[in-house]
Amino acid sequence: MLGGCGGSGPPTYRVTGHVTWNGEAVADGDIIFTPTDGDTVPQSGKIVAGKYDFRATAGAKKVEIHASREQGPADATMGVVPRVP
Repeated sequence: MLGGCGGSGPPTYRVTGHVTWNGEAVADGDIIFTPTDGDTVPQSGKIVAGKYDFRATAGAKKVEIHASREQGPADATMGVVPRVP
């Protein structure tokens, strides 16, 4: 008997959209869809230039967005720009 590459578990569907904050696209971050029924695991995707595109199961979800942005000049010692949530 040969094993196949078929998927198991519930079907998933393409989820796309735009994320903005104060009228501007969120440059970089993560979006997480957590099922409200608690029966399945959360699905997540990357936010790039304000857009996301990933697969998730059907059903009611709680949506979380995690992102940060640069603020202020670069630190003289470390040479990096501080980030704020």
